[in-house]
Amino acid sequence: MNPLRYAERLLSIRPRSEKEIRERMEKKGYSPQETEKTVNHFKNIGLLDDREFAKWWFEERKGERGIFAIKMELKRKGVSDEIIDEVVSGDEREFIKKALEKAERKYKNLPERERKRKIREYLLRRGFSWDVIQEVTEWTP
Repeated sequence: MNPLRYAERLLSIRPRSEKEIRERMEKKGYSPQETEKTVNHFKNIGLLDDREFAKWWFEERKGERGIFAIKMELKRKGVSDEIIDEVVSGDEREFIKKALEKAERKYKNLPERERKRKIREYLLRRGFSWDVIQEVTEWTP
């Protein structure tokens, strides 16, 4: 498959970071020259932009993951620290509500003490900070 067409197909599924495109093309067997040419093409036409990708990723994940987890995911995807710090911000208390509601539904039939413990563990695994978890689980019914 033509390298431009392959990258276009990847980008049509969802936005991607530059690193993701490079890794996928390398895995598929494209030469470094083909990969570089393809990446530059999509950067020039605005379809490959780590800043826009980071904004999209943050919006998609902020109700499911904490700020720490989102930052780590973006770092693994090759987004620079500068872009991550610019894009990922806000009050984690706002983001935790969706994950908290999901955890409450999941553990609603457990005894109170065990339920609170499970909810806290669930939120910790999703990258929310312990201070925010303690704060929001104080008012958990």
